[in-house]
Amino acid sequence: LAASLVAENEQLVWADTSQRGYMVIDLTPTRAVTEYRFTGGVKQRSTRLAGTKRIVTEAGSGMLGV
Repeated sequence: LAASLVAENEQLVWADTSQRGYMVIDLTPTRAVTEYRFTGGVKQRSTRLAGTKRIVTEAGSGMLGV
């Protein structure tokens, strides 16, 4: 499925269709923080997280702290 999506829309080249979830974004004048929260699955309703990933960048740094 992922290859078909990317073939139709090149902006999705970095899309990870194997995981589902959401992200929380915190923006301040000095930094931006994004935390990705991956759900355990989509077949059953649950609040269980399978994992998280946090990315931080300080204002003016020009770099992501992955």
